[in-house]
Amino acid sequence: MKSVKVPALELFLHEMIPLAKAMGVGVEVSDAHALVLTAPKEQNKNSLNTAFGGSLVSLATLAGYGVVWELMRDENASNKPVWHIVVKESRAAYRRPVLGDLRAICERPAQAAIAEFKEALARYGKAKLKLKAHVIEDGAIAIEQKVNTRNPRSTVGTSTEIYEYLKLLFARIGNTFSPLSGKLVKRDHVTDVADYI
Repeated sequence: MKSVKVPALELFLHEMIPLAKAMGVGVEVSDAHALVLTAPKEQNKNSLNTAFGGSLVSLATLAGYGVVWELMRDENASNKPVWHIVVKESRAAYRRPVLGDLRAICERPAQAAIAEFKEALARYGKAKLKLKAHVIEDGAIAIEQKVNTRNPRSTVGTSTEIYEYLKLLFARIGNTFSPLSGKLVKRDHVTDVADYI
């Protein structure tokens, strides 16, 4: 039996980010152009037997994280400070359901962007790199994601536009009840306020 060398990134993700191991994340390709991560659908499916949206966005985020990790791996020499990668912002646009195994591609940034990133990191101790990751199925984009990474001195946070859509949806179809009185909350008009006074 031929032994297979597991990429260092895959080992790192499985050891340091337990979600990656639970999802079954693997490195398919890591070359000068892109990083491609995969995960089996069976471990990442939803009740509709399609890929779970949280798994899709997580895989795309891990692909962006992995690009920066591979970029910074050589920077963690003994004479240099240790850098930490933090995903500051992430936005995902869901284009279509994924019916098969998950596959996320993050293109590597241009050399000029990398040079600017490393220069800012050396000068200020923090830097930002904008990346784009996609989840692809049958040659079509299922999810587009934009990822901003920074060091831990910046604000940590992750957001998706799903929350905004749900907030808007429930604001229009739902009814709000007072937690104190249990009565339906309604819009007050000028006459309502005048009558109350």
